Amino acid sequence: MDRLPPPAPDASTAGGTSRGATLDAAAAIAAHRAGWDALALEAPARLPMLGPTWVDAYARHRLDDGETLRVHVTTSGPRVVGVLPVVEAPSRLGARLRAPHDGHTRAGDLLVAADAPAADAASIVRAAFGAVPGARALTLCGVRDGSRTPAALAAARLDATVVEADDGRGSFVDVREPLAALRARLPDNFRRNVRKAGNRLAREAGVAFRFLEGAQATPDGLAAFLGVEASGWKGRAGTAIAADPRLVAFYRALAEGFHREGRLEWHRLEIGGEVAAVHFAVRWGRSLVLAKIAYDERFARLGPGNLLFERLLERETQAGRADEVNCLTDMPWHRHWAMPQAAYRRLTVVPRRALAWATVAAPAGLREAAKRVPLLRTIVRRLRGEPARPTDADGGEGSDA
Repeated sequence: MDRLPPPAPDASTAGGTSRGATLDAAAAIAAHRAGWDALALEAPARLPMLGPTWVDAYARHRLDDGETLRVHVTTSGPRVVGVLPVVEAPSRLGARLRAPHDGHTRAGDLLVAADAPAADAASIVRAAFGAVPGARALTLCGVRDGSRTPAALAAARLDATVVEADDGRGSFVDVREPLAALRARLPDNFRRNVRKAGNRLAREAGVAFRFLEGAQATPDGLAAFLGVEASGWKGRAGTAIAADPRLVAFYRALAEGFHREGRLEWHRLEIGGEVAAVHFAVRWGRSLVLAKIAYDERFARLGPGNLLFERLLERETQAGRADEVNCLTDMPWHRHWAMPQAAYRRLTVVPRRALAWATVAAPAGLREAAKRVPLLRTIVRRLRGEPARPTDADGGEGSDA
């Protein structure tokens, strides 16, 4: 079989007829922004990168040469019931398809309405393969705990194998609890250190915590964030966002888009008129997502990052506007705050044909095993033609073929 069967133009459902369309990103957003946005907001993952504003910025600033991005949309009457943005990456063995995802976009998932039938999920995945004949696989990354996608793919009965792999963890804080309850779970030593840092900060001149949102949270705040992020080790290593014009353009597009929607927030701790710590945040329904954070190492003795985070938690637990503050990543400092974590998965849909199995499904299975067996890790890399590495302490995966 060369590829998954193409989708039927319509699919009958209990609520009527679902219709699918494949569009470029700009056309999909122009035609379906409101419905897509609503579907992303009610998705259990509660992640802004699943919505049209993030995908639009990704399509304009994060695609590599030769890549294209198409959006497969399913509607039932006037309602959007399914969305899947797909990046098409050409390869001599057959294109690899993936939802938008990279080091600056935590998740790329299939969106399906809670009441959508399995036929809708099947149709939208088939549409992705049908648009690129010979495609070897479709990968969804950063599929968070609670996503509807695993169940939807299982119920869809596609003529394909779905390979699951770990895709890291992300920390969050449940801010429906009082701040006192959150503090009670912190290690005693860390709680004392935060209190001492707060006492030191109180002796500084010109201290201000600023939480800018709505009309006050303008895209111009990005300049201050980029300056703080580049002030430390990232600046010295050349890995700060400011060192990459394409990344700067991407984050500016995000800031501009979320500002227009009233979802952008800047959280800042200022000391003596200078920004010591800052959050680039997006208020996404009942979730406050910290897309990026940074602090100025010159103020390290004052613990500006922890003090800003503490003040943020105090603000959110009192306001009652959010269920969680989502840090997206898994970092050592999260342990100090006793944060629970959500698991993320990588789901790869592989058509049942020999080339796809040999070049995608089998290596993916070996990679998972290789995380536990170093010899298998070496074999996988040799099969993929990757250079040998002296160590592999992080247990991470190589880039997709």
